[in-house]
Parts: sequence; C-alpha cells; structure tokens
Amino acid sequence: MASKLKRICITPRVSGVGGMVSFAAKFSAGLHQRGIEVTYDLDDTYDAVLVIGGTWRNLVGLRRAKRKGIPIVQRLDGINWLHRKTRTGLRHWLRAESANWLLAYIRARLATRVVYQSHFVVEWWQQKEGDGPASRVNYNGVDLDLFAPQGPEQPPADRVRILM
Repeated sequence: MASKLKRICITPRVSGVGGMVSFAAKFSAGLHQRGIEVTYDLDDTYDAVLVIGGTWRNLVGLRRAKRKGIPIVQRLDGINWLHRKTRTGLRHWLRAESANWLLAYIRARLATRVVYQSHFVVEWWQQKEGDGPASRVNYNGVDLDLFAPQGPEQPPADRVRILM
C-alpha cells in the first residue's frame, strides 16, 4: 500500500452485532485516531480498499478499483462448511456455496493482500483454493487498556464458565 494513506474504503458496510461489525468499528476508530479518513462508498476516492469477507453488491466497484491499481486487502475467516456435514436445506446450501465462491473469487482475482484470522484459516484456504496473494495473520486482538483483568483473577466459585 502507499506509504501515506489518507483515505480507505471499507466494504461492505456492516451493521448489527458480531465479529465483522465489531472488527469494522474498531478498525475504523483506529484509522480515525491515525488521521486516516474512512469511506464506505467504492465510488468515492481512496488510497486502498478493505474488503471484510465478500460482497456481491460491490463486486463491480472492486473490479474498477483493481483496474485503477488501488490496493485491495481482503479480511478472511473460515470457509462455510456446516452445510456439507448436516442437512441444512437447499436454500442454506446454495447460500453457503455462493458465499464460498465469492470469497474465493475475491481472494484469487481481486485481492492484493489477504489478512487471515489464524494460521489454521490460512492453511484451510490454501488446501481448498491453493496459494493466494501475499498474506499475513492478524488475530482478533483485545485492547488490554480497555479489557484488563482486575482483582484476584480467579473465576467465581458460585458459577460454571464454559469457554468456546
């Protein structure tokens, strides 16, 4: 990517709750702290694109950015697999398979770099789809200034905790 980024396009614009939404909010806040503007519109001007997973709606805009030579970074997690192991119904199966195809297409044809969630995910994608563009692993970090253990650091005795 350019040595001095001024504006990054994050796509798709996600809402609700969950991993992708939390990641996008934290990433956007970190960019703002560094003086980097954020846009969610591929028709704007920007120095780089971050694709969170995949997006059918913005595929044309991603192709246009690629033709312009704008770096495209894809954030990738695992491959949809549950529908292959259990009976989830045709609609779910088609949705999961089309999502896998989209993620693989962006990874193989559009992404300049890929940021994976773990080494396991890197190996999974390489085994399924072969080598991709340059990559790195960036675990979902925890801001230790915000979430730091305080007190005796022992689990409460009056309840059971299960970590998954």
